[in-house]
Amino acid sequence: MTVTYNQGDELVWHDYFKVHEEKVDEQHSRIVVLINSLIEACKRGDAQEQLGDALYFLANYVVEHFNYEEYLMDEYDLPGKEQHKAIHDEFKQTAGTLVKQYDTNGASDELCETLTNVVCCWLVTHITNEDIKTFENLHL
Repeated sequence: MTVTYNQGDELVWHDYFKVHEEKVDEQHSRIVVLINSLIEACKRGDAQEQLGDALYFLANYVVEHFNYEEYLMDEYDLPGKEQHKAIHDEFKQTAGTLVKQYDTNGASDELCETLTNVVCCWLVTHITNEDIKTFENLHL
């Protein structure tokens, strides 16, 4: 399934994002709410005020979220778990890079736009291409 995200659009949670594991779906939807809040702030012109909090929350939350997903992958010995974990590691590095940019240069409209675009595109692609495929094996 290919799902696209258009820059500046609100990210809409769809049933086809569900992996049908309650906690994972709840965590994914929480990230969507955070990003939509930031997108709305960008549209209002006050995103710089929220950017630091959003970045730090996201950087910490994805670690918590990925740890839970990886726990499930190990607990149920799901196929493709090593590749999936490597993808998580890459995104943690991306989130870390965005936090470093913020720490070094402060808030900017460009960084806000980068954050929302990177997270939206990555999240949609990751859920629809990786998570659904991995977690479908929980329900066999």
